[in-house]
Amino acid sequence: MQALRREINDLAQEIREQREVEDGESIQAAMDIISDVADDMTRLQEEQAYQQQLIETLKTEKDRLDAGVRDDPLCTCSDPYCALKRGTLPAPVRMADQIDDGITDYKTDHMGDPRVLLDARTQWLEKGHRVRERLQTAVLVIRGELDHDPQVSEADVSAEPAYDDDGDEKPAASS
Repeated sequence: MQALRREINDLAQEIREQREVEDGESIQAAMDIISDVADDMTRLQEEQAYQQQLIETLKTEKDRLDAGVRDDPLCTCSDPYCALKRGTLPAPVRMADQIDDGITDYKTDHMGDPRVLLDARTQWLEKGHRVRERLQTAVLVIRGELDHDPQVSEADVSAEPAYDDDGDEKPAASS
């Protein structure tokens, strides 16, 4: 998690340092790319953001389970007092120096599969990889190594954005 966060920070710094680009069109194209992921980028760079993501996911998925929207259990253990089943982050995870180490230790020591923690980790990584990919594209556009955003074809220029309000990728329109 920290390596991904560092990569995102480094890419953002490289973009900020590209002040002497003569091609204003490249700068605008890069800024358009960055604006697609700006909220997620900011969130990923915050201290304790991963822990907050885990807590929010736990609460959301607990509510979804209680409402009958989620079919998959939060945890497969038989303990009715399991922190995950109550929608809270287990103490060994909360208190670990590195959250991922805490999750790994919890998975090893716990008598069930902490599915909601694994779901939250997957969501976090997907978000991080998407932000990193978009920032890498912006860097290439600013450097002049790409003349435009490859995710935007000529036909898509006036089409809907590729991501919804939550920053999730929209499904491709079927023809």
